[in-house]
Amino acid sequence: MKALRPLVLIFISALAAFAQISSLNDKAWALAQEKKFAEAAEIYKQLIAQDPTDGRSLTNLSWCYLEVKKFAEAVTIARRAVEVRAGDHVSHNNLGYGLFMLGQNEAAVDALTESVALNASYEQSRVNLGLALMKTGKEDAAISQFKAALGINTDSIGALNNLVSIYFRSARYKDAIALLETLIRLEPQKARHFAGLGGAYINSGKHLKAVEAFQRAVELEPDEIQHVKNLAVAQSGAGKRDEAIGTLTQILAKRPKDFDTLFGLAIENNQLLRFDAAIDFAKRALIVRPDSSDALMMIAMSYSAKRDKENARLYLPRLRELNEDMAKVVEKALEN
Repeated sequence: MKALRPLVLIFISALAAFAQISSLNDKAWALAQEKKFAEAAEIYKQLIAQDPTDGRSLTNLSWCYLEVKKFAEAVTIARRAVEVRAGDHVSHNNLGYGLFMLGQNEAAVDALTESVALNASYEQSRVNLGLALMKTGKEDAAISQFKAALGINTDSIGALNNLVSIYFRSARYKDAIALLETLIRLEPQKARHFAGLGGAYINSGKHLKAVEAFQRAVELEPDEIQHVKNLAVAQSGAGKRDEAIGTLTQILAKRPKDFDTLFGLAIENNQLLRFDAAIDFAKRALIVRPDSSDALMMIAMSYSAKRDKENARLYLPRLRELNEDMAKVVEKALEN
């Protein structure tokens, strides 16, 4: 029995080492689940130092590096993970996404295609492959991947967001609206979804619906000025010009030298035949942006509408320098 004691000690020591490794793995995983990726990465590095062929730790370390935006490091570790775990779709996905974030899109497509081949039901590889295909100009193929991701998970946020972007670029606003409504159901507190919906409605000519969408975006992110500007555009398109003026005036109180807001107020007042106000706002816009042919034309046309041709002509020389076509429009108006 005494002769067996060294074997027993070795076995106990091995068990202790295994328990320690298991405990470290559990700790690192728990930290990653809490989004403490930098801390988790340090533990995975310890585990890899103990065993450089620990494929799981290599894969998880590359994931942590991706999450903290250390993309070069993520790619280096993911390459090692792929060597150790050649048939692991997650390692190939991590490699592909890291390459994508480094701008190596063709290589990213290759790695992500391999990930999809290894596991066609892995949603994240489909989404990432779609992103890489978009960057290489293969939009139809990207759409196929995003749709495949939605076939795996109908609530795939990544696939939905990217399809919306593609549909906007191709003016498929009806399709974009349907997907944005799904995104709003999934993430009802995300202002960007309502802003996107408002934009799709504007481009579809549904300005009243756009007003509702942008109002919700403003409620969720009241300090985001672009939401407020978009609301004013929607109100104007819906014929609610006084409401648009009120919205733009709110912006002006915070940003008195915002060109878009000043020029927007000039447009709205001009459309309401309030030419003095239109001239005033256009002149203020011109101070902010002295080379704006739009502001010059607005001033000249508003003076022309007032039958004040003398003042209108004062702005023609500079307008001719900046935009001959606009100058001709003003000249024609002055002839009438």
